[in-house]
Amino acid sequence: MVKRHLGVFICSNKMHLFVFIIILAVFSVKCKKNEVVHSVFDVKPGGTEHQFEHKAFGITCKFTYVCQGGTNEEWTHDMEKDGKIVSCSIERPGGSSYLFFQQFKVEVIGGKLVEGKAIGNGRDLNPDEYITENNSIHHVEGKFGSQLSAILLKVEKQKKKKEL
Repeated sequence: MVKRHLGVFICSNKMHLFVFIIILAVFSVKCKKNEVVHSVFDVKPGGTEHQFEHKAFGITCKFTYVCQGGTNEEWTHDMEKDGKIVSCSIERPGGSSYLFFQQFKVEVIGGKLVEGKAIGNGRDLNPDEYITENNSIHHVEGKFGSQLSAILLKVEKQKKKKEL
């Protein structure tokens, strides 16, 4: 008798384990982590215009800048997808840059720019130092204080138009 009850007990535990694994698998698919695409690039001083373009999730973020001072700095460009929103961050690791930026612009292609923020060496830039318009964020001539260490954007993915 004990063996028969033990067999039922073992069988029952295997069934519970199987159900638990199935529930865990379904839950992990539904709770999938946000996807991130990471790039590293050099910001090059010298007073000439440079560009770095990053494409991911159907969105392109194009960073154009002119800066002076020192040597190249390593910057990162990350794009993260969270549902219909793609975050685009262009930043100097560590949060500060010794470069003197004369101008900057980030253009968004393939989505609608819904939020943009520029940061300069640990502080948000004053709202009059940059402007967000026409799917881009850029410096304001004569008001931008030349400090830049990060640009953070939120982009809403556009739905693809159906062909008739």
